Amino acid sequence: LCKGDIDQALKSYNLIPQHRRAPYILHGMGQCYMNKGEFMEAAKHFHQAIQREPRKFYHHWNFALAWFSTDEISHRTITQSRDEDWLETRI
Repeated sequence: LCKGDIDQALKSYNLIPQHRRAPYILHGMGQCYMNKGEFMEAAKHFHQAIQREPRKFYHHWNFALAWFSTDEISHRTITQSRDEDWLETRI
């Protein structure tokens, strides 16, 4: 991998089966999506990392950064929607 090759990094990450993705893998995927400007996808991966490793503050921090970078926050209150069951109503 070349440094900064986000698409190649995501291809490599996606070779790992979903059930075997450690929290640091999910976090790395989230960072790649953040760098691509795909904030909702990044938030999903950070949220998965939180579910597997809830005590690590950086998963929460980056989830918040990704979430507030989306335009979702301006369209509705943070609630659970039909198509996004990964986000619980806790905020």
